[in-house]
Amino acid sequence: SGITRLFSMKGFNVRVVDPFEANLKKTGELANVKKEFLFTSLTETAVKGVDCIIEAVTENVELKMRDVYDVLNKHYKNGIVDDSILIGSNTSSIPILQLAQSLPTALQGNFMGTHFFNPAHYMKLIELIPSELTKTEVKDTFFLLSKEKLTKEVAFATDLPGFIVNRLLVYDYGKIMNDLAN
Repeated sequence: SGITRLFSMKGFNVRVVDPFEANLKKTGELANVKKEFLFTSLTETAVKGVDCIIEAVTENVELKMRDVYDVLNKHYKNGIVDDSILIGSNTSSIPILQLAQSLPTALQGNFMGTHFFNPAHYMKLIELIPSELTKTEVKDTFFLLSKEKLTKEVAFATDLPGFIVNRLLVYDYGKIMNDLAN
């Protein structure tokens, strides 16, 4: 909901997909999204004509694959998703290359990690994580979108587990737990 609110606050036309009706309704109200742009699944209508998709499914590869990437593949094969679409994944731990490789070859270069921090409409930082397949112009476009349109501070991260911030936090969490145990 924070990512939706951020894009809406910055003047973007937003479509929202959430399988949970209550979440969808609440997000729609908070982000001022019209009812006709709220969807409980990634239907053809939800994706037709969009320039960018930011996937923010919970950190579960199987769920992301089933509910997003397999469906995008189907829509691409049916001509609903365009070759120029930008696709970002708001993941903090799943390898970006793994997700990119689940897309049709023509879309793999249009994909990168877009790790927003919660709540996305308040937090200033975004980690952008290109895979080895991400095209330079896609990386540049996500950078400009993040920096200039969303007014985020951008950190480019390498496609390693936890990227930058979570890798640092694991050390801090471990230290805290050790201190608490002693």
